[in-house]
Amino acid sequence: MNFLVLGTPFLLFMLNYDWPVSYLIKLVGAVLILVGLIELKNDLKDQDKLKTLTVCYTIVCGASTAGTFVLRMIVDMGNKVEAVPLAAKLICLILWAAAVLVSVYIMDMLYKLLDKNRELLSDTVNLVKLGDTLKKLYFVTVFTYVSNLIYMLLPYRQTADFFAVLMIIGKIVLYVLIIISTVRFFRLRTDYYSHTADDEE
Repeated sequence: MNFLVLGTPFLLFMLNYDWPVSYLIKLVGAVLILVGLIELKNDLKDQDKLKTLTVCYTIVCGASTAGTFVLRMIVDMGNKVEAVPLAAKLICLILWAAAVLVSVYIMDMLYKLLDKNRELLSDTVNLVKLGDTLKKLYFVTVFTYVSNLIYMLLPYRQTADFFAVLMIIGKIVLYVLIIISTVRFFRLRTDYYSHTADDEE
């Protein structure tokens, strides 16, 4: 479960939609989650579906990382935003939405998988707390993305700036929740290994 804990913050982290490093971070998270599932072998019931989805997501994230890097080489979207057609912006935003939402879905599946295997834990309090944190994290992720989307597409600068502030606030809250969820996941991991060691004795 060590790799699952490491993969959590990478998978849930969110930067600007047009940065190759954004996809690269999620790619690292997906690989770590995949390695963590392989490390657990068959300790968790019904983990094959999550493995398959994570493999697919890893491949897509790898392609997205390369594609975004090439796109930034062709047009520097950071300095020449006005030169980028609206259609290109929308495609990037849709791809980024997919990357973010699928990463959240993988995390949700992982939590539900652990919830189904409660017998592997000696104390389920950490699991319940993690679930509460993840619900808040999912809400803030959507809020931050929608604020980012409106900021990018609104033609009125003053209104757009308001949503930019909301996006920044959302990201700060998101990063705090990611840290909290990682700490709670680590406690869950400690509980899992403690319970496993007791069973072996």
